[in-house]
Amino acid sequence: IAAINPLKTGGAPGRWEYWGLNVFEVLSNIILNPTEAVIIMATPIEKPYFVTFLFASAFFLPIFAPIELVLSLPWLVAALLTDYPPYYQPYYQYSAFILGQIFIAAVYGFKNLFQLNKVKINRTHRKMILGLLLSNILLLAAISPVGINAFTKRGIRPYSISELYDIDHIEKLRIAIKLVPPNASIATIWDIFPHVCQRLHAYFIKWPMDYPVEYVLVDLKSPCFSMGIYGKKPDKIVVDYLIKDHNYGILASLDGVLLLQKGYNGPPKYYAPQKETFNYNQLIPASGKIVWDYTAISKKVIRSNPENSIGVVWFGPYKYFSPGSYVATFRIKTANETCRLLLDVVSEEGSNLIVLRTIFGSDFKQVNSWQDFSLHFEIDKPTKLEFRGTCLSNNTEVSIDCITVKQLSP
Repeated sequence: IAAINPLKTGGAPGRWEYWGLNVFEVLSNIILNPTEAVIIMATPIEKPYFVTFLFASAFFLPIFAPIELVLSLPWLVAALLTDYPPYYQPYYQYSAFILGQIFIAAVYGFKNLFQLNKVKINRTHRKMILGLLLSNILLLAAISPVGINAFTKRGIRPYSISELYDIDHIEKLRIAIKLVPPNASIATIWDIFPHVCQRLHAYFIKWPMDYPVEYVLVDLKSPCFSMGIYGKKPDKIVVDYLIKDHNYGILASLDGVLLLQKGYNGPPKYYAPQKETFNYNQLIPASGKIVWDYTAISKKVIRSNPENSIGVVWFGPYKYFSPGSYVATFRIKTANETCRLLLDVVSEEGSNLIVLRTIFGSDFKQVNSWQDFSLHFEIDKPTKLEFRGTCLSNNTEVSIDCITVKQLSP
């Protein structure tokens, strides 16, 4: 990339580090080790599946047009020689590098197979064309990023339309964007960048930053806040450099959307409380298990194992929260009056204790009945938090329905 675009001064060297540090080393090592190259192109199983998927989507017709198909081979070979999964999975944009050539080859393959130079289209030909269209409509619905998966709650690839945010949160982000003057420079994260990219001075957050921008806009609820290709990730840059060194102050804190202004010193001028609710979907079972419970709000809970109850029952969800005062409300029930449960809020992968509270069986008004228990705490910077439940008593059945975290003040 750097050879073609000399303006690119940073970034990953490539996705073929196993073969060498530059194009010439890669080509040399592949030529000198053809057997190993073939093995890598065939493993893991996703690679042959990917090739099968590509050609099956065109009814394998490209095979009958080798001259037209050869245009797709360079990228296909390169994708199979890498250890970077998105290159050899059908859910990503990289397939677009060769889909055009494959379907052009399919047209010529159809022609060559039936020798249609002087033959009219008959019923067999029409059936194959119809089958080709139907198969691609099916694949569009089943695999495409705009297919059925996009409208489900799947949080894994293929990427789905996000359900992380409600309309109210999106409106908070729009308000924050409008607070930035039209001619001001701004740095932001991936998923916000398209909304500010029409500016002359709009950049991705990196460290050190290429330009001393006037504003930095991030969304703590966005997965992109802690994602990066190279160098330090946006969350570390914002917390460890911009805020810690007092170069930037928080001008707006809106439900996890933070607008930082260079040189600003004072409380947020614009504020809306951050709210989050976590259930079995976001919390992580440790010794506990996810089970059905129709008395719970979400119909499923994380429940401790009475036969081996001592220890961490649940932990997570490792979500960022903006600076401020909070209350975390745990909705819990127990089947035992002898219950002893430790609730805590921690950060830094559990090494930094923020607040804790021990719940006893006598604290419950009655067994097998849901009850709320609250913990108040404060954080002075954007912090990735974890809300844990640790059982301190044997032979105890305790269940967590959900945890609601609400910001009380910035």
